Amino acid sequence: MELLLFLLMAHLIGDFYAQPLPWVVCRTTHHWRSGGLWKHVAVHAALNTVVVAFFAPSWWAGMAAVVAIVGSHLLTDVWKSYRQDILRFFLLDQAVHIIILLLVAWWFSDLTVESLIGLTKHVFTPDNLRIALAYVVAWRPASIFIAKALKPHTDALQQHAGAPDGRQGLLFAGAWIGYLERSLALSFVLLEQFAGIGFLVATKTVFRFGDLTKERDMRLTEYMILGTLMSFSVALFAGWVIAGQTP
Repeated sequence: MELLLFLLMAHLIGDFYAQPLPWVVCRTTHHWRSGGLWKHVAVHAALNTVVVAFFAPSWWAGMAAVVAIVGSHLLTDVWKSYRQDILRFFLLDQAVHIIILLLVAWWFSDLTVESLIGLTKHVFTPDNLRIALAYVVAWRPASIFIAKALKPHTDALQQHAGAPDGRQGLLFAGAWIGYLERSLALSFVLLEQFAGIGFLVATKTVFRFGDLTKERDMRLTEYMILGTLMSFSVALFAGWVIAGQTP
């Protein structure tokens, strides 16, 4: 575990603190010919060499680990340089890096297949699975349920006024706001920090107050209140029932 934590720390420092923006721009422009890319790889090589030197059982094992980490990092970053600068590729890039670090930490550890199976059983307990199920319910299923429940009101509002120029919301922003607010509300329930739910409701009310006062439409106000209450109700229900909590 110590090796894994040190490797993750080296990765975060190398990727997010020791990589200036000009290196990133250079890599995106020149790909594998980029001087910034090779400087970035050199930084990772130095950081990982220092870390592995304290944990490797032998010098050849340490060198093999550094080559695996740095080589995979180089190939992944070159691949990413040909892709769009969007969240999906960023997450995929980071996932590959972290998987390689996990494999190196596993190689240097005393973990066997049997102990790994035991660790998996320890992680995937019924209590943990109930908590995971609560979050799964609070995301996409809850979003679809609320959208369908509010559809008659949504259609009525769109037919009544529509969205004036310059007031359209961000694409899918409403769904993501719902995901985040239900996740936070569910987390507060599981942590028994119910004051946090009041903070969320107050924060959303403050940010929505300007829009509601500008529109001066009671139907829109009721629509937003109804959607917010349904969203928080789903999160509270999931926290209390699925995760085994009681109100």
